[in-house]
Amino acid sequence: MAITHTRTLQRCEVYPDGRLMVVHQDNFDDPNDDLLPVVSTSVTHIEPHTDVTAHLQLVQDIAAGAWTNIEEEVVAE
Repeated sequence: MAITHTRTLQRCEVYPDGRLMVVHQDNFDDPNDDLLPVVSTSVTHIEPHTDVTAHLQLVQDIAAGAWTNIEEEVVAE
């Protein structure tokens, strides 16, 4: 049997300068392997206005909202 990989979004944090921190939990499992499952955590940092189309829709929505607010604050000054 093949190893299955499941990725779950754990959290997405927005820093004051607009950077995002996206934390995923990766689960690797094979019911026929006694050493599995293995769970690991991965962290990705994303700079403002980076292409986020490869990320989940929720992360894309958070990025769009956070980065729109940064632009409004800069224009307001």
